[in-house]
Amino acid sequence: MFGKLVLAGAISLAVLGGVLLIFAATPETKAVRIGALIPLSGSAAIYGDSMRKGIELAAGEINSGGGINGRKLEIVYADSKGDAKEALASFRAFDNEVPAVITAISSVVLAVAPLAEKRRTILLNIGAKNPDISQAGDYVFSNIPNSGSDEQAFASFVRNELAIGSVATLSVNNDYGVGTSQAFSEFFKADGGIIVAAESYEGNAKDFRTQLIKIKNAGPEGIFVVGYEEQGLILKQARELGINATWLAPEGFAQPEIIRLAGGAAEGVIFHAPHFDQNSSPAARSFLEKWALANSKKPDIYAANAYDAVMLLADAISESGNDAERIKHWLYSVRGWPSVTGPSSFDGNGNVIKSIAIMTVADGEFRKLR
Repeated sequence: MFGKLVLAGAISLAVLGGVLLIFAATPETKAVRIGALIPLSGSAAIYGDSMRKGIELAAGEINSGGGINGRKLEIVYADSKGDAKEALASFRAFDNEVPAVITAISSVVLAVAPLAEKRRTILLNIGAKNPDISQAGDYVFSNIPNSGSDEQAFASFVRNELAIGSVATLSVNNDYGVGTSQAFSEFFKADGGIIVAAESYEGNAKDFRTQLIKIKNAGPEGIFVVGYEEQGLILKQARELGINATWLAPEGFAQPEIIRLAGGAAEGVIFHAPHFDQNSSPAARSFLEKWALANSKKPDIYAANAYDAVMLLADAISESGNDAERIKHWLYSVRGWPSVTGPSSFDGNGNVIKSIAIMTVADGEFRKLR
């Protein structure tokens, strides 16, 4: 009799264990997983570090508040190294339980987009500008303004409000640099401006004097520079060469490390970026306060974009479910979402619709002109 009771108890425990195992594996109890394919090494690593900190801040906030519909949020990181081939290999490693991947760098987004379309995985770009991204696919979204829109506004400002008539361009030789400088140039010329020189450099360059001398000889009133951390060295070498022109840039310039490298040569640079300061919105104020508690350095625009991306996807999953198709439809339908960098909506190509601010460097700090 005792043996039968033991056997029955063992069977009951086995059944109970099976129920527990089944319960543990149900979708309702598994973590929600979001991918992050960002440059954690390579020439764009300073941006990737900011992105990761923004992602971590948002994920921590979500999980401390109970997760997404009671489920923990897990971020799955992969280092793109800012390289298309590396990014493709890393993207393939994401499994079917990652319905959305946050990413950046134009060459990376353009390389990965076809595979994201094939897999029906949401690709949320937080830091790539090439105009071709707007046609990269139905599952590709950008929460950073595309060069096809913000460079039009910036070129108009440079030509009509700064009254600059001639510009030289200097850009890193990749999809970001070439695409952004070409977009600015086309809009600037359409407004009656003249491009007097168009120079480029490779991503690992340290000496830019050859290109800068050519630009100096062309005598532009303004110089539009597109690059990464090396922009600090470019400004420093330009000052050493006695180049006197108004320096202009897209929001990739909005990185404190560039100011540190350039020193006083960064003074007066004019660039554009989404609105992002204590006074721009309650969302921005809240983000900056939380960031200050967790980090000693000030955040850049990419930290804000990364934070926004996690919060945006969390809202999408919370309201529509952990499924790429449903997330996609939710993103297309969202209007005026309260982003850190201003109310955001998406057009039919997945491009974010938001206004930009005109910024400058004064006394070593980023200041808003308008």
